[in-house]
Amino acid sequence: MGEVISEIVPIMFSVAGAAMVLYFLFGAFKYLQSRGNKEEVAAAQNIIIHAVIGFIILMFAFLVLQFLLSSLFNIKEGFKIIG
Repeated sequence: MGEVISEIVPIMFSVAGAAMVLYFLFGAFKYLQSRGNKEEVAAAQNIIIHAVIGFIILMFAFLVLQFLLSSLFNIKEGFKIIG
């Protein structure tokens, strides 16, 4: 069970990280396209803020899973997100 989880988790984190980056870039694009419209600027800023909060949550989840996988399933090597 631990081996399966250690194979699936990096894929899930990679997909979540890619989605977060795309969401951030979408917010940045909307900010650039707002042309000073206060409502559009506020909406774009909210998207960027949500992307940053998502990044923080993703990193916290990574740390928690590192701890859980090492303590519950005795996986000592850890898992790699990239490579």
